[in-house]
Amino acid sequence: MVPRDHLRLSVVLLVVFILHEGLSLDLRGSAVVTTQSSVYDANPLYARFAVDRDLGTFSHTGFDTPEERTNPWWKVDLGYVYCLRKITLVNVKDLGKYLGVSGHINLSR
Repeated sequence: MVPRDHLRLSVVLLVVFILHEGLSLDLRGSAVVTTQSSVYDANPLYARFAVDRDLGTFSHTGFDTPEERTNPWWKVDLGYVYCLRKITLVNVKDLGKYLGVSGHINLSR
């Protein structure tokens, strides 16, 4: 078993609520690193746009090639170990087509 303090949490998320003092975690900090499988190039929609607290921006993976359409992912490294109570995904575009979609949340180190 890997000691807890050696784990890094990488999750697909926009807003994270943590148990530590019951506060919402601000994902804009310098310790937070966001990445995604590809970038939609017509209007670069980078992973960091998903956590900038601006509802007018968003991230988007590319979809021009079969590789970009297969298993797209979005990841955030919180930069520290947190005990998570709740993860809330917010999608402000095309909400209806994502109802019932499942995702995966993984621990990595």
